[in-house]
Amino acid sequence: MENNNMQQQEYQPQTQAPAPQNSNTKVMSVLAYLGILVLIPFFAAKNDEEAQYHTKQGAINCVLCVAYSIATFIINFVVGLIFKPIQKTVEQISYADALNYYTTGQLPTTPHPVATIVSVILGLGALFFTVLAIIGIVNAVKGEKKELPIIGKLTFLDKFFPNV
Repeated sequence: MENNNMQQQEYQPQTQAPAPQNSNTKVMSVLAYLGILVLIPFFAAKNDEEAQYHTKQGAINCVLCVAYSIATFIINFVVGLIFKPIQKTVEQISYADALNYYTTGQLPTTPHPVATIVSVILGLGALFFTVLAIIGIVNAVKGEKKELPIIGKLTFLDKFFPNV
């Protein structure tokens, strides 16, 4: 009987259980990629190295997203000034437009096609930051410390994250 027990013990693989990850770390790491919520792990998880790593990556994404939004607004504004809306003629207006025309005396306008195309392209560019946030969330949930593609190596926020 003792031989059977010894044989069973010999064939069992020797594996080490992975170090348990603090669930608070995962939550803070995920919050880091959700826009302004990056402030929660920035202040609440100062001593958690992994959460701070993801907070830095999320903060870079958030700052660049806000900068992109401001630039998009300015570009759309300038393009709107250059390419004025096209005013419809009386024959082109719908019934709802006609009601507005007869009450206000102003013909409705449609955006210039160039302004529309520029706006759509810039709007699609904003998806880039959403994709980066999703990549960051996946990395955070897996417990991996991977830099975000393209923007992960930027260092303009290093003074706020001295331990990372």
